[in-house]
Amino acid sequence: MQTLQPSTNSLFKFNSELVAYGFLLIMVAFIPISKAVVSLAEALLAVSWLIGFSDSEIRQRRLSMFKSTPYLWAFPLFYCLYPLGLIYTTDLPEGLRELNAKHYFFSLPLMVITLKMSRDQLRW
Repeated sequence: MQTLQPSTNSLFKFNSELVAYGFLLIMVAFIPISKAVVSLAEALLAVSWLIGFSDSEIRQRRLSMFKSTPYLWAFPLFYCLYPLGLIYTTDLPEGLRELNAKHYFFSLPLMVITLKMSRDQLRW
């Protein structure tokens, strides 16, 4: 009786970074057209970016980039000033709307800078 083993040389290998760049392209293209599409593309970008952590090579590269690139943390740290500023506000609903409008300062730099694409992949 022969047991079936998963094939290690499959024809298709899921490339989460290529998918993430696709969602980033959709995001940029729809900025002037639809906020809903931009929000959906951002959520899908985040999901595909998180899926990339399942690959040990991508995970090691991203973690080493987090440790070795101090400027990568500038935008998220700047964003963290906004919740601290909410302590002193008298108009909390407006402050929360501003926090929602500027959440891109936190999410996008972390995701975009840690993606890796070769020059050939960018040309297609």
